[in-house]
Amino acid sequence: NININRFTIKIYNSLTEKEVYLLLFGKTVINFNGESVYIDIHKKIKIPLQGFGFSTEYSIHKNKGIDLELKLGIDHFYTMLGGASDDRYFFDEKSDLGKPHLNSKFVLEDRRQIGLIDEWKKIKVVLRINRVVDFFVYPVETISLSEAGFERIYQASAIVPTFNFKLSTKSETIEIKELIEIF
Repeated sequence: NININRFTIKIYNSLTEKEVYLLLFGKTVINFNGESVYIDIHKKIKIPLQGFGFSTEYSIHKNKGIDLELKLGIDHFYTMLGGASDDRYFFDEKSDLGKPHLNSKFVLEDRRQIGLIDEWKKIKVVLRINRVVDFFVYPVETISLSEAGFERIYQASAIVPTFNFKLSTKSETIEIKELIEIF
């Protein structure tokens, strides 16, 4: 067991011996109408022993029978070089996105998938979710001072799938798959 902040990490081999998985456990408290509700979040990361990519499964549990309306956002950061390069861009399953550069800012509503392509390195990353979400996409940039003055430097692309859900039973499970393909 490894403890990081409020998370505990446990590493397991699966029974099939085709994957390894990590379990992370976290706790938080929210106040709802003057009542404290304890929330447990379990994050299971499955990594296949062959191939590329991984999947992540989130289980959210609460200790009281109170119905909660929540909005969840899970951030993902991808460090690809060349935020303004034409051969590095986002795509989606509906093909109406065009090819926005990796340093673009936009929202994709009512989708299950988004991806990034780096044609130069021949890498494609696909983020698939088992429910319809809104993807908030924005660049991560730093400010640098050079001879020319202040410059914005692209560092990474952030993708945050968000969705509303009602936690009316004692638990809810959300599965997110991240697939990395080399073409």
